[in-house]
Amino acid sequence: MKTVNGRFYFSLLIITLLLAVTGLGQLKAQDQVTLSNTSGNPIGLLIDGKLGGSFANDKTYVSPGSPALVGQFSSINGNKPNEIMAFTQDRPPAVFSHVPWTPGNDNIAVPFANKILIPVTIWIVYGDFNSASTKALNDVLTTSTIYGTERVGVDFSTVNIIDATTNPKAAKYYDYDYYTMAAGLKADIGYVPGQVNIYYVHAMNWSGILYTNSGEARQEGAPWIMLGSAAMNVVLAHEMGHLMALAHVHSGAPTQWFDYTNMMTTSGSPSSRFITEGQVLRMHLSSNSVLNTLYNARPGLLIRDCNPTSTKATDTCPGVQKRIWADGTYPAN
Repeated sequence: MKTVNGRFYFSLLIITLLLAVTGLGQLKAQDQVTLSNTSGNPIGLLIDGKLGGSFANDKTYVSPGSPALVGQFSSINGNKPNEIMAFTQDRPPAVFSHVPWTPGNDNIAVPFANKILIPVTIWIVYGDFNSASTKALNDVLTTSTIYGTERVGVDFSTVNIIDATTNPKAAKYYDYDYYTMAAGLKADIGYVPGQVNIYYVHAMNWSGILYTNSGEARQEGAPWIMLGSAAMNVVLAHEMGHLMALAHVHSGAPTQWFDYTNMMTTSGSPSSRFITEGQVLRMHLSSNSVLNTLYNARPGLLIRDCNPTSTKATDTCPGVQKRIWADGTYPAN
């Protein structure tokens, strides 16, 4: 009996050692992505390439830092991409196209760019200047916080606040009509070229109905934002999102992908503070984002116009709902 047990335990030991060696071999068979110029925060990756014999599209990885181990990729032929998209706080997303995956262990270097800093000018058209300018600064701080937390990699460099309440033509624009007042606004109140201009008025006039809690963003080659006097602090982040090519993603009842907690909801709530990685990519890569058209903040970098509302992933564009990290009650997907 002892001999049988001894042989059994000896055999079990051999099997365990073989499994351990096999496991070490599998662990060693890993490609890694080495990120430079990181912010010291966790890193999220979306990776395309051949994995396990088939095409992997937007394979998701989260790493506490650099390097990130990502399994064993190899290049895939044809029209399928070999690509890495990387995200972290206080940095714009990094995109490495045409990754030279090999059948062996690869170490792919991906650099993050520095945080993008943009200047804006704020015009206080209506109300007490001190109170309105304090609200404007709180709106800017809220936007900066949302963009920082949600890994947009964009912040404000300078915020110039101008008192337009003493302008004799200011009263004309207290209740701003989207359809009739756009042409005269810049000439009568003022406009600083080369940056987003933000105007604080009393209310937005939509077909004869005044909304003090509303906002509006316009492109037309000279981007600006209008905000009503009672607009929530999150509205500026929402309108800046429009100027960075984002579209509305939710209205009414919660859907499979979005509810009122997303920054680009039409419902509007103090809780509208989340942005998906699918949205962040569109903010940077879209040809009509002010980061590219106005600020030229990404010279020479990839432009890719992904459908602003599509939840269907393509080989080159994640769905707008793609999350590396959970957003509130919505899990990573």
